[in-house]
Amino acid sequence: MPESDRQSAYLHAALARIAPFDQIPAEDLRSVAEQSHIKHCPAGTIILDPDMGPPEAFYVILSGQVHGLTPDKQAKTVWTLSEGDSFPLGALLDQRAVTTRQKVAEDAELIVIPAPVFEQLLAQSDAFAGFARQRLGYLINRPQKTGSSAEPNILDTQTPVSKRIEAHPPRMPADTPLAQAARALEQAGREALLVDFPDSGRLGLVTLRDLAFRGLARERGPNTPIGELASMDPVAIKADQSVLDAAIMLAEYGFHHLLVTDNNQPVGILAESDLYRVNRATPGVLKARIFRADSVDELEKLRQQIPAISAELVESGVKFASTSQIISGLNEAIAQRV
Repeated sequence: MPESDRQSAYLHAALARIAPFDQIPAEDLRSVAEQSHIKHCPAGTIILDPDMGPPEAFYVILSGQVHGLTPDKQAKTVWTLSEGDSFPLGALLDQRAVTTRQKVAEDAELIVIPAPVFEQLLAQSDAFAGFARQRLGYLINRPQKTGSSAEPNILDTQTPVSKRIEAHPPRMPADTPLAQAARALEQAGREALLVDFPDSGRLGLVTLRDLAFRGLARERGPNTPIGELASMDPVAIKADQSVLDAAIMLAEYGFHHLLVTDNNQPVGILAESDLYRVNRATPGVLKARIFRADSVDELEKLRQQIPAISAELVESGVKFASTSQIISGLNEAIAQRV
């Protein structure tokens, strides 16, 4: 076997053991492996530095440790990464230089994934895009701010949507550059923001997923106005409607976010993650995949995921009647596509 084939096979096997690459189809993962390479770095090697400009690759650590250091003379350790971790993320998404000096602390073996391959993964793999969102701090299964994280997230007709949202969502004009919007979301710890179109008086909504999928991953560039990426006139739910109503709407439309209004004025954004603890396959995610399916075989594979989602909903504290209503909607969506 040629050396290049041996290395590709080694990379494929190594990546297949590391999240989120373990959720990427084998053929797609093989393509990633073929375009990547191994880098052996002795302790003390500087991988990335603010002076190096935008990074040209995404790194996965197979062994060793990498420290993120302040770029000043003190060189304080900001973070430590080890086997299975990867870096950088924000710099690649923003197409900017890193903010820390990233130095090998213990002899390391790294998988080097070129930036174009990283962008392709971001655009084509839901698992990888989800991983990117989590690493940016938008944790899908974060504890609810309205109660103990140990309490179940009950979907019922008594709990209003207003109890599950953070008020005053970020709001920016349509001509705001993509990179600026991404930084605003990161600083606010939010998943989505509202977009104002002053000329028309309309309102849009843009999410981190939009910035990654429609923006950077499709080579739109960091200066792309977010108005070009926003979903116009987003579907809205009233703040006093129930969380069960919200869950049904999300599942029905296949969305991940709803605009929340009070007296026809926007007061918040409800994310699907505000309703569920499950983080691998929510009803909205599955519904979106049903819409995109292009064959009966693919629809059948999606149908087979429904029992697992049903079980996860029940385990998350969702009542049986609510679960039945949501699952019925998924089955109907598949029937309509067939």
